[in-house]
Amino acid sequence: EEHRRLVLQASWVDPTWMRNKLTMDAILELGGLAPRTSFAMLSINEGAPGLYQVIERVDRLYLEANDLDKEGNVYKAVSHAADWGTRWDPMAGFEQKVNEENPSEDLAFLREACADTPVTFADFESRVASILDLQGFMTWILVQTYAMNRDTFTKNYYLHHSLQAPPGTAQDRFRVISWDADATWGQNWNGNAVRPDSADHVGTDELSPRLLGIPEYLAAYKASYREVLDGRLHASVLRARAAAIHERIQEAARADLASWQPALDFEAEYARLREAIETRHRVMSAAIDGL
Repeated sequence: EEHRRLVLQASWVDPTWMRNKLTMDAILELGGLAPRTSFAMLSINEGAPGLYQVIERVDRLYLEANDLDKEGNVYKAVSHAADWGTRWDPMAGFEQKVNEENPSEDLAFLREACADTPVTFADFESRVASILDLQGFMTWILVQTYAMNRDTFTKNYYLHHSLQAPPGTAQDRFRVISWDADATWGQNWNGNAVRPDSADHVGTDELSPRLLGIPEYLAAYKASYREVLDGRLHASVLRARAAAIHERIQEAARADLASWQPALDFEAEYARLREAIETRHRVMSAAIDGL
């Protein structure tokens, strides 16, 4: 495949190098939008090599590969002001990426609809579902709450919107593209360990509590959550995925930590990740059953 740019992430927050990939792969597994990820050893001018995550860039090639309008608007949520609430400046918390010369009035329209629409099924279906892919949004919330992401919901995501699609069509709806999920599975955004026992099924954003406060949406969300907990994202499935990554990168990961973070032990961090996977499955199974 042709790629003009790729992201090389040193993964200093996550000494297993796995959390971002596990989360992004889960979103892709459920039909959501996320970058593909892999790994590479990189050495510059014969310097000490380091292990990096290779992350697909959200650019025009990404849009084209995912059947999205490559002439459309792409907004990146870069600060917590991108909380899905209304702001005096609709661009607050966002930067416009790709086709930066495009008009951006559509973002104000989305934020107003998400924040101001009355919390009823009929009103949300009429006003919000017509401009936002709610299935994709709920997939994003589901996976990120399951992974207990500590650094998304109000930042670290992209929005895509076509300016050419006929109004009211599925192609005209905003789509959420996930980004940056290393603060997951028991890890904080600053690299510190956190207890992986939060039972929240909604995000810290302004929209998901409103959306999932509507019985019809909550019922569909609960059914989807229960299905993936029992199947495609069962703890045993995630453990197997982690084990496959472990087999692939363990030698490089140990060498990288020895060079750059010698106080950390790869196998100990991997064991902590496996424990977090088990805890998240147990905690969220109970939380979803209790809704």
